[in-house]
Amino acid sequence: MSVVGVSLNERDFVPTAELVEALEVEATAFGRQMGELGCRPVRQYVPAEDGEVRRVRGYLVEQIRAAIDEINTDPGPA
Repeated sequence: MSVVGVSLNERDFVPTAELVEALEVEATAFGRQMGELGCRPVRQYVPAEDGEVRRVRGYLVEQIRAAIDEINTDPGPA
């Protein structure tokens, strides 16, 4: 499964910055919408391009999948 070029099959965590960039959305609004879908950001350590390990905020893939499922099954306003 992928979200606009972000592969969700090979990892358990996706940094918020990566999701925001791939989806081309504003970060604050994205965070608010994810919260409305029951997704809470977490902090994890990830390797950076320069080889350093950095602590970044992001979302667990299982929560992203659950949000996608909810959006896809929600019939919307009646």
